[in-house]
Amino acid sequence: SASSNSGVYHIVSSERSMEPPQQRKSRKSIADGMGLDELRSWAATMMQAYGADEGKAEEATDEPSMNDLLRAARDGHTRSTKVKWTDRLRENDPELKRLDLSASLIKELTEFQKADFLHALPQNEHVRIVHLSGMQLNEHMTEEEIVSMCESVGKLRGLEELFVFRGASRLLNEDMVARICNEATGLRVLMIWGYGRLGKYPNLAGSLRNHESLERITITLPKNTPYAELDIYGMALASMQQLHCLNIRGSGKQREPVLSPEAISILLSSSSIESLYLENVGLIDDHTDAICHELKSNHSLGLLDIKDNYFTDDALFTFAQTLPDNQTLQSLDLSGVQITERGGQAMAKGLAANTTLTHLEIEGTADKYADEFAVKVGHENTEWHKAIDYQLRMNRAGTAGNRKRFVEALNSVSDHLGCLYTFVRQSPQYCDLHPLSDVSGSKVIL
Repeated sequence: SASSNSGVYHIVSSERSMEPPQQRKSRKSIADGMGLDELRSWAATMMQAYGADEGKAEEATDEPSMNDLLRAARDGHTRSTKVKWTDRLRENDPELKRLDLSASLIKELTEFQKADFLHALPQNEHVRIVHLSGMQLNEHMTEEEIVSMCESVGKLRGLEELFVFRGASRLLNEDMVARICNEATGLRVLMIWGYGRLGKYPNLAGSLRNHESLERITITLPKNTPYAELDIYGMALASMQQLHCLNIRGSGKQREPVLSPEAISILLSSSSIESLYLENVGLIDDHTDAICHELKSNHSLGLLDIKDNYFTDDALFTFAQTLPDNQTLQSLDLSGVQITERGGQAMAKGLAANTTLTHLEIEGTADKYADEFAVKVGHENTEWHKAIDYQLRMNRAGTAGNRKRFVEALNSVSDHLGCLYTFVRQSPQYCDLHPLSDVSGSKVIL
């Protein structure tokens, strides 16, 4: 039935007046027997039958609600696949774990759907991952809507991972990222792209420093980031107690170091960072001096990746002097460093007194961890290369604390006769030794 006096259309089972009593169905049985698309089509047909462009229902089906059906009908009777995620967001679908908020997605929404999305977003409890892109976002949202969306992202109760690409957005700036981080107290992973003037926005550095749950941060800088632009962030990041993995990398060639040697020293004083990536950020030999000075007393860092910077062979000498004093670092990537014969020899000598470094990459000619030792073609037959290869294999094999561990170590170096010989000589108690005679009658041990 419909009443146009109040503008509200009360929809009941129309079959009651159109079908014989034996064929009548309740609204609940109708809903139970239909799929979602059928329900939407049914709602649209009913609305057309009563000449309604807009309406509300006093009753509701179980899943989805009649309000949802009428809203679907009002928005065009059908919705494209691209915007069905708004239904799931509003219904707090526990399977909706990730949101990709970009212009390509927002432009598919009608004004009503956009308002519905902004209203439902901060109330969601299940979204864990958000990808937020500012590229062309201002073409499809007002400034107020963009600010509202960003603030709502921070209020997501289950948010754990946030990925932000600034693009050319004026509103999605460093201060906005700081506001999101301040709200998202459960955030564990933060990755940001396109923020090249971080030094002018200390609010974000302060937000990161005071955050109690962030474990992993990635900052991708635009090319030609100014000198020491991230110094204040180096101090802030070093103070974070839960930060385990930090990745600062440049896109395009960096002409100036984005961190000063003093800031690098402070960053390496962190007691929580276990993996540090400083790729293509303009570092020079002065930075390796600062890094190695801190490595002598650093007991947390296990991975250091400083490839594609401006290092001469002086970096090899510096690390060669540090390796004997550091028993924590397991992986070192110096890809792009200038290799000389004397530098290689120094590295081999330093590594001989180290038992923990298991992965070394100097030239980057092989995938890391597939071929753990990669150098420039032409050096593979040098004595220093063979010495480094031998020591890395021995470090990866570890020590034989029992017979089982001894066998595992032998298997790990089974393609290197020198390593096999060393293990047998070091642990004869785990071997079955049998005296045999060679062709001359002399006794030998196998």
